[in-house]
Amino acid sequence: MSITGEIRHGTIRPTFLITPKRARVIAAKVGASALAGAVVGLLAEALAAGAGSAGFAARGIHIAISTGDIAQMLIGGAAAAALWAALGTGVGAIVRNQVGAVIGLCVWVLLVETILIGNLPSVGKFTPGASAGALAGAIQTQGATNLLVPALGALLLAAYAAAAVAAGSIVTARRDVG
Repeated sequence: MSITGEIRHGTIRPTFLITPKRARVIAAKVGASALAGAVVGLLAEALAAGAGSAGFAARGIHIAISTGDIAQMLIGGAAAAALWAALGTGVGAIVRNQVGAVIGLCVWVLLVETILIGNLPSVGKFTPGASAGALAGAIQTQGATNLLVPALGALLLAAYAAAAVAAGSIVTARRDVG
């Protein structure tokens, strides 16, 4: 949304007039989006952990999660959100249409990846969503053995984000603004 909103409202024109090197604009948007993604991801993970803990405590259910698992969830979730924000900025630069970019990413994560993880777990574990889950310490319904180790998930998700940003930067540099 950081770039598609500007394209939609036409404010990208003065941005590119002030900073003609479009790759620099994309890089700044990726940095800002990643920072915002990390903050929102950390808040979301903390809220989920707090609400889940409170719900279990209210029902008298003992929580068997170690502090290391909680730290992985918080830090890994924030890092995954930051990388997804960067990936989304790259996809937005390619697609340029805000609704199309958001719907495309949602269809990918909620439909395509779910089908792959459920039917071809050996392939599905290499998708961006599964990589983010591995980074945050998620356990899929098929079992944790279907996920990558967190470090590999982080590297793979970073590679997806870098590829999307690079493609978005190239496409933006070659495309008319109007």
